[in-house]
Amino acid sequence: MRTRRNDANYKNLFADPRIVIDLLRNFINPGWLDDYDLSTLQLLSSEFVSAQLRRSHADQLWQVQSKTGGAPLLIHIEFQSTIHPFMLMRTLDYTVQGIRAYQLQHPNKPAWPPVLSIVIYNGADPWNVSQRTSDHYQTLHPTLTPHLLQHSHQLIDIRRQ
Repeated sequence: MRTRRNDANYKNLFADPRIVIDLLRNFINPGWLDDYDLSTLQLLSSEFVSAQLRRSHADQLWQVQSKTGGAPLLIHIEFQSTIHPFMLMRTLDYTVQGIRAYQLQHPNKPAWPPVLSIVIYNGADPWNVSQRTSDHYQTLHPTLTPHLLQHSHQLIDIRRQ
C-alpha cells in the first residue's frame, strides 16, 4: 500500500513539466539539453499494448521537440521504492514500446526518436543492480561486443544524491 502511495505522489509531482525540466537540468548531463525546446515538453500516454495484446504501463513518458527539426526526444521515467533486479529489462521494454508507439503515430518518419530512460529510486537500501546491458552479458568473445544490444538507464538515487 505504501509503495502505491509513493508512486502516486511521485507521479503527481512529476506531472508538472517544470519539475521534469528541473530534473533534466540538475540531475542529467545537460550537454545535449540545448538541442531541445523545453517549452514543448509534453506528457504522453504511457500505456502500451504489445503485439500479443498484453497491456503494460510505464510510470511516465514525456516528449520534447528538437530545435533542429529532428525526431523528438522521448523521456521515460520510472519511480522505484524497492530494488528491482530486472529494472533494466523493464526500461528496455518501455523504450522499445515508446519507439513503436511513435512509429505508429508517424509512419512516414523512418528515424527512431531517442529515448532517455530515468529511474528515480527512493528506497532504503543502496541500488545494487547495474544500469547497463553490457554488465549483464556472460563473458563473450570481444568481436561479438559491437553486435550486442546496448541499453542503459539513468539512475537517480534520491536518498544518496
